[in-house]
Amino acid sequence: MTAYSIIADIGTGAVKAECFSKDGDRIAQGIAHYPSNVEGYDEINPEIWFEAFSDAVRELGSSADIRKAEYLVLTGQMQDLILVSDGRALRDAVLYFAHRPCGRYEEFVNTLGMERIAEISGNAPDPAGFPAKLMWLAENEPMVLNEAERILCGAHDYISYKLTGSCRTDPTTASTTGLMNPVNGAWAEEIIKNVPRCPDLVPDICQGDSEDGTVCEKYAAALGVSPQLKIIHGVGDVGASALSMEAAGFRRSCYLGTSGWILDTGSLLNPGNPFAGVFNLRHPTKKRLIRVAPMLTAAGSFDWLMGIFNPDGDDHDTLFRDFAHDTAGMKPDECRLLFLPYLSGERSPFKDPDASGMFLGLKRDTGRTEIFRAVEEGLSFSLRSVLYSLDEGVNQREATDRESPLILTGGGVSIFGLPQIIADICRVSVSVADNARYSGTRALLSLVPVTPMPTQKSEELCSPTYDHDVYAEKYNLFRDAYIKTKELMHALNEIQLGG
Repeated sequence: MTAYSIIADIGTGAVKAECFSKDGDRIAQGIAHYPSNVEGYDEINPEIWFEAFSDAVRELGSSADIRKAEYLVLTGQMQDLILVSDGRALRDAVLYFAHRPCGRYEEFVNTLGMERIAEISGNAPDPAGFPAKLMWLAENEPMVLNEAERILCGAHDYISYKLTGSCRTDPTTASTTGLMNPVNGAWAEEIIKNVPRCPDLVPDICQGDSEDGTVCEKYAAALGVSPQLKIIHGVGDVGASALSMEAAGFRRSCYLGTSGWILDTGSLLNPGNPFAGVFNLRHPTKKRLIRVAPMLTAAGSFDWLMGIFNPDGDDHDTLFRDFAHDTAGMKPDECRLLFLPYLSGERSPFKDPDASGMFLGLKRDTGRTEIFRAVEEGLSFSLRSVLYSLDEGVNQREATDRESPLILTGGGVSIFGLPQIIADICRVSVSVADNARYSGTRALLSLVPVTPMPTQKSEELCSPTYDHDVYAEKYNLFRDAYIKTKELMHALNEIQLGG
């Protein structure tokens, strides 16, 4: 079949692509993973994104006619600082979770004040934001910063830059940087004038459904698409998740990829509490806020665990499936372990780049099945803490009802039995989105002209089933485990950094 539109998601661990007919029917899917040797690093060569994007699009071409496709819509990971000049990246992209503290940034925060910065940007300042990263570059790589023509703010921004030469970003992605005012939708002059070269470098902000141009002939030939293919800038991944949630008729959404988040939306005048780990982002197409509480490690905990259990990867899928089926029948009091899923630090309900993962309660007879179950429960306990953060400080006239269902998206929700564990621990009904791994990309059809508004289907709700006394006790222990070991985590990190 002939594709009318292509959607590409430049994610944390892979690029996912789909193509659709003019009627909105899915024709083909493709995925290209990044090399394993880039995992765990807080910087990445943006060309790795582009190579994986190219592979995923070419995979579509093996089963669908993409030569006559009229539109390409982009989405992807946000808050990635990319310096560009003359059609190329000048250095590796500094990823969203990377912290770059420096003396100049500390002076900047002390001068403006944390409360004032949060009031302007909607978000609590931290060394993962663009002010800290740009000041760090000014101190450590001034020649590279001076050579830059513009900065880009997300992985999909870079793909569009390569394809069209356009230096733009969408409102959702822009508001992750700490440089934008999400209420008025513009760069925050009071902030950017205090950041090195920032007024000259920030990209233009465009609505998610804006066209950046057509793909240049060189890349059109390499991808197997028409040089008349129109590039719609698209939205950051959280924006895509919000569009998917709205298409499904839900008020709250949970994404479980390598990283994850829970989000809802609200008026511009009713933000979440940024000091409780909530980010207030501009909706990609509406005058509204997306209130999102992110987790740095979600389903990525399972990838890490299976890499230990099965380092050679032999019959990996079967082993993973067997673990999930074995744990699905376990009762809450049959798992004696607690797992803290802070393998990359954490951002919500607290911000701590030095937080670490931990198993508490290991015994000589602890087996792999119980460890797998502890990871399932640890992820779910983390989601429960994030739900509390999302509700904190929000005007109750608009606050999401804690009893309202939660729609689950992302590849992690395909783990057998996990949605029920999430429902039981979070004490809320959950529904799994149809084709959950790709649900965010399908929602982007709403940005394509002439295409019918997509509807998002979901499976039957999983309602809480267990008596929650055990989970309530374990959640309290989960919460206390970080509080009581935080200093030890930081001390250990100092030793690993050489003191």
